[in-house]
Amino acid sequence: MGHSLGGYVALFYAAALEEPASLVGIGAADLKTGSTKDEHERSRQATARPQPFHRGVDEVAARLKAAMPDSSVSKDRLRQLAETGVYEEGPAFRFKYDRQVLDFEPVDPGAFADKVSVPVLILNGENSSVMNARQGRELSKSLPQAKRHEIAGAGHFVYLDQPAEFVEAVNGFLGKFLLKSPQNKCFN
Repeated sequence: MGHSLGGYVALFYAAALEEPASLVGIGAADLKTGSTKDEHERSRQATARPQPFHRGVDEVAARLKAAMPDSSVSKDRLRQLAETGVYEEGPAFRFKYDRQVLDFEPVDPGAFADKVSVPVLILNGENSSVMNARQGRELSKSLPQAKRHEIAGAGHFVYLDQPAEFVEAVNGFLGKFLLKSPQNKCFN
């Protein structure tokens, strides 16, 4: 299961497998289905800038909200993310994530989608600014064994905006494999 760039990586991994039997399925949530050279250049520039300092958890929460314009995540959840997603450096806070993750080559899962030979669940948020309904449908059509599920009221961070529906969709998809797996005799 991967979200955003993680969903792209999961699909890329599945396409590259010589023995796809070692993988039963992929869940890819709200991933980018294409990017422009301008987007790529902006990402490279963002990677080159140092991680900024923030004066407090409230400032971090405000920065998170600004970075998630399509999200309906609650203020309490944003604050929790702000508290757990930073580390303190003296009187200031910095995000824990490595900015190098922003430096990636332009993406195009359509270039290898036909090589993904396992079932795939494509999840996208109804209000996502990253993967809209048309992009989700097109990607699903390009994958040999794909099922698409759009999560109403969710933006790019589908698991934060609608966690119960996200978990239900993922469990429904993965549950089919657990029931069929010989390793999971208790489910047979």
